[in-house]
Amino acid sequence: MKIFRTMLTAALAASMLICLSGCGVKLNYNYDNADKYIPGDREIAEKIENIDIDYMAGNVTVKGDKMATVTVKETSKTEIDDKLKVHTWVDGSTLHVKYCAAGKGFSIKDLEKSLEITVPVDVKLSDMSIDDSAGDVSVDCSAENYDIDASAGNITIVQHGESDEMEIDASADDVDVTAESIGKLAIDISSGSLKLSADKAPEKSEIDASAGNIEIYLPEKTDMTLEADISAGDFNSEIPFTKKGDAYIFGNGKSKMDIDASAGDVGIKKK
Repeated sequence: MKIFRTMLTAALAASMLICLSGCGVKLNYNYDNADKYIPGDREIAEKIENIDIDYMAGNVTVKGDKMATVTVKETSKTEIDDKLKVHTWVDGSTLHVKYCAAGKGFSIKDLEKSLEITVPVDVKLSDMSIDDSAGDVSVDCSAENYDIDASAGNITIVQHGESDEMEIDASADDVDVTAESIGKLAIDISSGSLKLSADKAPEKSEIDASAGNIEIYLPEKTDMTLEADISAGDFNSEIPFTKKGDAYIFGNGKSKMDIDASAGDVGIKKK
């Protein structure tokens, strides 16, 4: 199932980027309310509570900063015109971010872009959503809900404060999550390793990994019930537990964690 999903993601990306011999790629990219988007870097005066990023290729960074406003900054390998620059639209308290202008049939050659968004460090977002087809994703901020989807590249998340939900879907490379408090956590990795370090175990978590090792760092006094299905690999823990059937019980077993690992070792480490 995961292999099919990965192939489907690649096929969808390929439908947007069609190689043309000798002239780079031709871009077909469409989205709603295209006429409301502004091209290029900008500083946003409005209060932003939600960020929705759709960035087709390139590294994406979202981080807290001492600045009083949200800023959008993009770098590229070559000089580009407005239609190829990042496009943004503020809809109420939601910042929508698109890779470039909507349209079809215009060509790109040797375009390498990266995006950086800064958020006031004292602001807690409601929703943080990133869809990146190719490139590393790095997030260091505070949000109630995270939804991160990357087809290629590493994912690094530093979560501050309390969050209700975090969902990460990675088709390739490694995922590294550092968290304070998460209610519900769902991580799906088609290939690559996972490192999760948390101040306390998420209330409910589901981790699905097709290949690569899983390392989870938690305090020694952890209350968690872990059910792990490991097809090829070993389980080890630095934190004491008791075994009950297929479940590993840490402390009073209050939090629930399910791990499905097709290949690779699973380790519970002391934080």
